[in-house]
Amino acid sequence: QERRRSPEQRRDQKWRWQLEEERKRRHYTVYAKPALRGQLRKEQQLQQQEEEELQREEREKRRRQEQERQYREEEQL
Repeated sequence: QERRRSPEQRRDQKWRWQLEEERKRRHYTVYAKPALRGQLRKEQQLQQQEEEELQREEREKRRRQEQERQYREEEQL
């Protein structure tokens, strides 16, 4: 049973890759000049918010898929 990646899965994977790249970049700039630390902190907060939003979207997607699966099972009975 071969499963192809949906556009949504590709988008999520690309998003995760971008988040990981940002995380690495920030890790290497932790010892940056003090003027950059404030900006870095704001970026980290934004990054965390984006990650939390992505997690919420994934949970909602799984919940909808589970509901659809249950609905299909009930229809088959």
